[in-house]
Amino acid sequence: MRKILLFMTGGTICSTVGDNGLNNTDAKSARSVLVENYMKGNPARKGEVEFENLFLTENGILSENMTLDTWNLIIKTLKSVDFSRYDGMIMLHGTDTLAYTSSLMSILLCGIGIPVFMVSSNYVLTDKRANGYANFRVAADLILNGTKPNVYVPYLNSDGKMYVHLASRIRQCEPYSCDFYSVSPEITDTGCAKINGVTSSGEAYINQIDKLLPGVLLVFPYVGLNYDAISLDGCTAVLHATYHSQTVCTERYTQGDVFSGYSVLSLKDRCDEKNIPLFMYACSENSFSYSSTGDLYLRNGGRDTKEPSKEYGFVGLYGMTLEMSYAKLIVATSLNSDREKTADFMKKEINGEYCYKE
Repeated sequence: MRKILLFMTGGTICSTVGDNGLNNTDAKSARSVLVENYMKGNPARKGEVEFENLFLTENGILSENMTLDTWNLIIKTLKSVDFSRYDGMIMLHGTDTLAYTSSLMSILLCGIGIPVFMVSSNYVLTDKRANGYANFRVAADLILNGTKPNVYVPYLNSDGKMYVHLASRIRQCEPYSCDFYSVSPEITDTGCAKINGVTSSGEAYINQIDKLLPGVLLVFPYVGLNYDAISLDGCTAVLHATYHSQTVCTERYTQGDVFSGYSVLSLKDRCDEKNIPLFMYACSENSFSYSSTGDLYLRNGGRDTKEPSKEYGFVGLYGMTLEMSYAKLIVATSLNSDREKTADFMKKEINGEYCYKE
């Protein structure tokens, strides 16, 4: 008898519609419906596979309520699992924060030796539009078909195609959309699930980390962002996104090095005062086209030298998703209090994902 661990955290796939018309999590009911539906549609699997239950909480949580404390509860729960007893694991999760938790799992569960599938649904399972059944069926089939160990996200998009994403590469759904995208997903037929898979490599950090620590600040650029309004109290690291051209505002008051509160370099000065590392995403240290980006890496924004700036000391992140960068930085700061070790961890290859893969 083959075994699949079914880990229920919550989300729409673990929800029912209540009397008030709102979705309420009900993980136990979701488990029964999913497994019964799978066995009914795959009678040949009866007597071949057993689904073993693992509940995060009694009813589960909606993924928009995901917090660091909940992530730590997930870590604590998974630490008690002997993964060698299973052929694979299916983790039920909501769509709203799926990309963040999937990125985290791709780091923590790398090297556990079995495939892990993050499964969600766009609607509650009682809704005819729900893709949760299809996503679950493909996950179970892929495990039983011998998919290589890694962390995956199977998801049926509105185009009718079933995409199987590497969890380390999946991005958040865009507004007004229920579709997920990633770099180079595989497309599989829902009735005969087969993918090549990519074997995960590296350490299983879930065995090394006690808990994730708070303190990572994620900042998005927008017109009018005033860094003077951002508090750095309790901050251990800053992850700053960039515009699509790898740029951010570096406005000066003068031609010298006096920066306005709208300049990211004013934030960097404050970070330096508190010994807080600042990471820029997506921004390659090896390529830039604008003088504003040059300010990030060259002394005084000058073009007369190619020596990396010792004064500003930014760490550029390039080649990962923003969600992966954020999850990795939380793990990095939770494992290391040293600024240089944190930077080294961010550039370290984990599960095939690393910076500067150009």
